[in-house]
Amino acid sequence: MVALQGFVSARRLASVDDSGAFVALYEIKADDLQAVMNNLLKAAGRGELRMSSALQSEPPPVMRLLGVTAAHEPSAGTAR
Repeated sequence: MVALQGFVSARRLASVDDSGAFVALYEIKADDLQAVMNNLLKAAGRGELRMSSALQSEPPPVMRLLGVTAAHEPSAGTAR
């Protein structure tokens, strides 16, 4: 996915107690999100995307576009 224009990072998260499905987060930077999504669908239609074996199909995955409303980064020297 990150090879596609607009995608800048990807992360896969798993439940810490192994009780749920994975969550995949993709960071997109683009002025036109619809164009990025259209390109993603075209690439998938051409068979250019390799799907992870972790992808479940029942229930089918849900794709949502989310925007950052607030962010906080710790100050330099602050313990995490």
